[in-house]
Amino acid sequence: MEVVRELLSQRAGAFGAALFVVLLLLALYSMSSLGGYARLWHNTTYWSVYPSAVPPEWFGKLLYPDKVVPTLFLDPTNVTKKSLFNGAATNVTVVYEIPYSYGGVPNDIKLILNIKYESAPGVKVVFIRPDGKAVTVIRDSAKNIPTIISFNNFDQIKNNVYTWSRVSGVQPVELLFKEGDEVLKGTYKVVVTIIGLGEVDVRSELVVDGNVYGLMGTDIFGRDIFVYTMVGLPYGLLIGVLTSLIAAVWGTGYGLVSGYAGGKVDEVMQRILEIWYSIPALPILIMLAIIYKPTLMLIILLIAVFSWMGAAKVVRSMVLSLKNEGYVMAAKAAGAPSTWIMIKHVLPQVLPYTAAQVALGVPGAILTEVSLDFLGLGDPNVPTWGWMLHDAQVYGASVNGYWWWITPPGLMVALVALSFAMMGYALDVVLNPRLREV
Repeated sequence: MEVVRELLSQRAGAFGAALFVVLLLLALYSMSSLGGYARLWHNTTYWSVYPSAVPPEWFGKLLYPDKVVPTLFLDPTNVTKKSLFNGAATNVTVVYEIPYSYGGVPNDIKLILNIKYESAPGVKVVFIRPDGKAVTVIRDSAKNIPTIISFNNFDQIKNNVYTWSRVSGVQPVELLFKEGDEVLKGTYKVVVTIIGLGEVDVRSELVVDGNVYGLMGTDIFGRDIFVYTMVGLPYGLLIGVLTSLIAAVWGTGYGLVSGYAGGKVDEVMQRILEIWYSIPALPILIMLAIIYKPTLMLIILLIAVFSWMGAAKVVRSMVLSLKNEGYVMAAKAAGAPSTWIMIKHVLPQVLPYTAAQVALGVPGAILTEVSLDFLGLGDPNVPTWGWMLHDAQVYGASVNGYWWWITPPGLMVALVALSFAMMGYALDVVLNPRLREV
């Protein structure tokens, strides 16, 4: 507890600890409220209804306030279901209303239709503008219509809108929402009529894909950047802390034995340590990640294997001094076993330094794991910040100016690294009187 009080008495330590508490609370929020999104990382169908690669809402309102169109998820305003011919057929009508007061045009309109039927029914979709003009965008059998219908990408809608407007080469949604150069404001309607033999059941939703979305925007797949930045936080903390802890514990044990044993044992162990130091870690990690199927725990262990040497060096130098202290010599004279002396008298003296090594090792562990993911060599099933940056690089986020895709995960890596670096530095100052004097 004395070390903790000393840590918090340092400005760097107090700042680092406060930042860590905030990050920990955010991680707990992510695990409790957003944990289910980890399973949707590769579910492109789920995210396909969201707008692709759009900036955050606040940025749109700041840069082009008159053109901002938010993303709207609309339920039907009216649903009617009628039996025809004494139950031989069914007629379902679903009506959507889009109250529209925005100065820009949405990126897309997406109609989600889940139709259960005995015999494929006919489907008719009519788009009605505020000025009363209507266009039938779909008239076809349900078996020919996808579950998620994009107005801009479904060929039948494109052809019908081009025929109706007598203009081609422009996105259909732009033609539907504009009269000349002006965006029509008012209430738009989408009327879906489904008629088929036997029982017909319909569940549907209408999505207006805006040109902005949420707090951090979306990536090219439509994935919410805010959601996955938060989902990546518990993984980032787990990777950094667990990797550094494993490396520090192993390094402490190695340095303790090497320093206390001395002589030939110490010499051999130090030669092994020097050889291990000379091995280039990242190329070896890349090679091992290619050979073995990468999992999160395997990556943590591999990084830890190449991260323990610094702790071993520090602990050994401390043990060389501590083993000549009076209480250690007295324990030896009393006939205490070496193992008991190391655990009872020497280890407690070096544990605070081990804690400092854990804190200082977290940033390096996180950056190494992010590097592996960035190169596409991490666990692809875990939505980490490294994989977010990997996808951003692969799909040209920097080239296309999608700064909101790159900045959040990069900033979170920096914040976690800063938190532990500040606490590690403060612990160093507390435990090293020379640094305190400086």
